[in-house]
Amino acid sequence: MAPSRRTKADQKLAREQMIIRHMPLVTFVVGRMSGDGHRTMGLDREDAISYGTEGLIQAVDNFDPTRNQLRELRHPPHPGLDPRRHP
Repeated sequence: MAPSRRTKADQKLAREQMIIRHMPLVTFVVGRMSGDGHRTMGLDREDAISYGTEGLIQAVDNFDPTRNQLRELRHPPHPGLDPRRHP
C-alpha cells in the first residue's frame, strides 16, 4: 500500500514497528561508544540509551517514505552525542 494511502492506525503501527526493529542498533552503538561498558561520553549507559532512543524516534518521525530518506533533523538529542562533533 502506498505510504500516502495508509490509515492513521497503519501509520502508527508502522512507526512503532520501525522503532522496535531498530532499537538493537541504539544499544549496539552505545556499547561501541563506551570503552568500559558503563559510561558513554560522560553519560551513564541508561542515559545514553535514552538519548539514543530519542534520536531514533526523531529519525523515524522525520523519515520520508515517499523519497526513502530522512528529512533534515533539527538538532541532535544531546549535544555530546552529535556525531558531527566527533570526526
